[in-house]
Amino acid sequence: TTAGSRARTMMSAFHWSLVVSALAIKRETQQRPVDGHHYLSARPLSVVFTQIPTLRWVRGRRRMVSLAVMNLWFVAAFALMNITLYTPVAVAIVAIGVAQVPGGFGKAVLGAVRQPLTSDLAPAELVGRYFGLATMVFQGSMGLANTLGGIVMQHSLKLVWLVPLIGSIAGVVGSLALRRRIPPHLAISA
Repeated sequence: TTAGSRARTMMSAFHWSLVVSALAIKRETQQRPVDGHHYLSARPLSVVFTQIPTLRWVRGRRRMVSLAVMNLWFVAAFALMNITLYTPVAVAIVAIGVAQVPGGFGKAVLGAVRQPLTSDLAPAELVGRYFGLATMVFQGSMGLANTLGGIVMQHSLKLVWLVPLIGSIAGVVGSLALRRRIPPHLAISA
């Protein structure tokens, strides 16, 4: 279960670091200026309107199924981000703002499920170390995402959005595959 927890932590960190990196890449590679104010105003709203309903939704559900749904939200967000390469800038800005809604749901599920699961899986004397490891994996994944994003951009700008989309699909499959590895008394969110 420790390996599964680390794998989920790495995958989740990789997803969001790619989102942030991809937004920066989109902005820097466009020949036309992009107004970031639309993005900045959409994100807080998506968080406010997604966190409370998500917390209510995960209560009493199987944690790994919830993490699979989280990855489905990321699939939806990255699918929307993929269209930005084929649309005018104004449409791309709207798509990026709209993509924050499923991304917000995914992030809300991540916080509501992964942190308590990490805490519950950790032996009492190692809880701090588990969270420390999760933080280190997150930071390392952000650096890795920037590196991979640069390498991907050298080959194709279209792949910048496709890679995290495929990673999110793999996250759905991985979460469902790991659901049998969680002890039954920890499988359900409180």
